[in-house]
Amino acid sequence: MVGEEPETEWRLLLPTKSNLSATTPGLGYRIASCMVGPDRSILTSHAVWDNAPVTITADQVLAANANSESEDTRSSKDEAIEFLRKRLADGPVAVTELDQDAHAAGLLGDEESISKSKPWRMARQTLQVKPYQEGNPKRWYWPQPPQMPLGASDAPSAQQGKRAPGHLSAPDVHPVIIDDSNLPSGMETEV
Repeated sequence: MVGEEPETEWRLLLPTKSNLSATTPGLGYRIASCMVGPDRSILTSHAVWDNAPVTITADQVLAANANSESEDTRSSKDEAIEFLRKRLADGPVAVTELDQDAHAAGLLGDEESISKSKPWRMARQTLQVKPYQEGNPKRWYWPQPPQMPLGASDAPSAQQGKRAPGHLSAPDVHPVIIDDSNLPSGMETEV
């Protein structure tokens, strides 16, 4: 697995789980610029490898990156929720108007749209806003959200009521039936 070392410019090449050999340390590298060519006029990049072994695990890197991303997304989502609560309080608003207002408020990048922005989609799901089309020509609208508690963290999420991925319980377990009657002798399957 390749990941970034938290709070540094180093990238890490890390082993993942393996039952074929002993666990080995990872390797660290960073990308650096250099000039190449006969007259050193071509700018390119190359990997600079670190001599020290990397002792951080792939799970630790994934957890650190997930935490930093979720904090950024969470704050953007909360800003979007606050904006939508105020903007949709008086009733439905056309998506094009919401885009313009969000750009004017500095909550979206120049080329971004609320329909294609993850924090805005998450805010829409949290507020249970169901977009619809209306008019001639048809335009998309976001209606007023149903009555919600004031704290964004109190709002139901799309994940509420779902089990964690990989969680097994009786309804998820299905028997596997293997027909090994056509296999050559000595190749019976054990389950």
